[in-house]
Amino acid sequence: MDHKRGNKSDNRWRKLRLASRSQNIRNSKLHKNSTTGVTGVRWHTKNKYYVARITYKGKYIHLGSSITLQGAIRLRRAAEKKYFGKFRYRHN
Repeated sequence: MDHKRGNKSDNRWRKLRLASRSQNIRNSKLHKNSTTGVTGVRWHTKNKYYVARITYKGKYIHLGSSITLQGAIRLRRAAEKKYFGKFRYRHN
């Protein structure tokens, strides 16, 4: 089961949906060690740009790079919509 909006304290049936383990993990919270504050986007210190990637069916997919954080975020959000659909990450 997955909480549609990520609110773990709201267990009403209409707020839940069937989901596989991998689908449920897709809308989990951001890791504490994130340097950019965005899931799937990191800063490449050697080359001085942001890199976006996504994991789908156990494989990393390189989405591209950008000199701006916003550009990398756009790449990531578009891929989430394409690969994850309604199970994509919830953003504030």
